[in-house]
Amino acid sequence: MIQHFIIALVKAWKMLWEYPNWDFINDYEIAERNDFDEQKLNSFTLFSFPVLGFVIGVAALILTLFFNELFSRSGATLLFTLSFVIGLEILTKGRNFAIIASYSDNLFVAHKKIPESLKNLNDDIHKSHSMLAILIVITTYLFRVLIVATLFYKGFYWWFVVVFILNYASQGYLTLKNNFISQRPIIDLDIKKIRPIYWSLTTLLLLIVAMISSMVTIPKILIAVIIVAIIFYSFKQLCFNKLNGLNGKIIAFVGFKIECAILLIGLLMILKTPALEINKNNQQIPKVTTFAKEQLESYQEVLNEQKKLIHELREQLEKTE
Repeated sequence: MIQHFIIALVKAWKMLWEYPNWDFINDYEIAERNDFDEQKLNSFTLFSFPVLGFVIGVAALILTLFFNELFSRSGATLLFTLSFVIGLEILTKGRNFAIIASYSDNLFVAHKKIPESLKNLNDDIHKSHSMLAILIVITTYLFRVLIVATLFYKGFYWWFVVVFILNYASQGYLTLKNNFISQRPIIDLDIKKIRPIYWSLTTLLLLIVAMISSMVTIPKILIAVIIVAIIFYSFKQLCFNKLNGLNGKIIAFVGFKIECAILLIGLLMILKTPALEINKNNQQIPKVTTFAKEQLESYQEVLNEQKKLIHELREQLEKTE
């Protein structure tokens, strides 16, 4: 059981990071070489996607606390944002950058329709692209940097865990769908049986986040889930109505879109929330203005003077008695 789970985690990790083209997973060499049950290994691999999202999200959360402890708010914001955006690109070997540029070229330069643009995605970071595509990618990433920086500065740290859980859970579920070339799913399982268990696990992980964080409430998570479901269903219908399936590049493209959408939702939610400061105990407290602080200090001085006066009066009464 433990061996199944460890190999499944490694398998899911490779599908997310090390291999831009997920179609390699159609051979089951790992299962055959280790004499494992193929269905059990596939199930564990599928369940590993939301679990990896939770683990990586918590790792990002720990990173926020680390930066806040060592640097000023502005410095911590800058370092975390660069780590988040650049780190993900390094892990994916520039896959997201290449896919967005490829889609832009297909759609706006080659004037292909959306289904054809998705079908002909290219994940080679070394392939040359038009200036328009590069401009679109740079604009997308600058917008992404701005959102991540704002969420961090406002103290909306647990939202990053929600981003990773929903993103990876969505990508994981799409692996159950047929490839448009081989007409075989990347992970071959009975969707009807596995679907309720899979989304129950994802829901449980999201509820854990809601129970721990006071800022990431269930209504906020529900809004994110609804938006993700709309994006997810739209792409699924498009792929199966027009392309009769999908592939690893399309799954990665959908994952990137979902990640950006959840980050944007978090930004809209946090804009009306007061900025947060982190105290020495790493607890989130509202930021108080300088004027309010001065008022509180003056009130405290008045209270202290009144206490002294009461104490002196008591002493005088005791002496007279």
